[in-house]
Amino acid sequence: MYDINETKEKALQWLTEFTMSGAEFDSSIRDPPPRCHPGTRIPILSDISPAGVGKTAIVQSLAEELSTTSKLDATLFISRTNHCHDATRIFPTTTYQLAVRIPLHRAYLKQTMIDDPRILEKGIKHQFRTLVVEPFVMQLTQELGSWLILLDGLDECENEETLVIELISEICSQHPSSALNWLISSRPEPHLCRV
Repeated sequence: MYDINETKEKALQWLTEFTMSGAEFDSSIRDPPPRCHPGTRIPILSDISPAGVGKTAIVQSLAEELSTTSKLDATLFISRTNHCHDATRIFPTTTYQLAVRIPLHRAYLKQTMIDDPRILEKGIKHQFRTLVVEPFVMQLTQELGSWLILLDGLDECENEETLVIELISEICSQHPSSALNWLISSRPEPHLCRV
């Protein structure tokens, strides 16, 4: 169990064990990252295409550009090659990145750890509700503007990817004016397209 007097830094350390190390856009595991070829950038609203056509390179370029403007809050580049493909770690990884960047979220995480030290051992639905949805319901981000989470390669997950997209779709439809924004890139797998 965890001591109730844990610091905010301990809350991040507690969460680290359940994250996908190397899934961030600037991770050394992904170095060098995929790149767009010069002169190939065009406006894209929906990129529905098979593997290998450059979806990850586009998302990488977007992440790099947004990171310089402080408009990017979390990135997850899911990849079997880099062993970053466990869907049960998507929301803990997202939460960790948000807590690193946003002090209010870090404080929320500390209280969550105190209230339920085993939250990260629970199912994806419970984690999503507690770690992602509740901070927005509590309006922790009201004065912070919007949050942007980039999720690339959802089709690469080894499990539960359909549940992940269902949960994200649900929060977006139930809270259309939420400060939480998701950009998801994936191959058009039939089970994901049905959601």
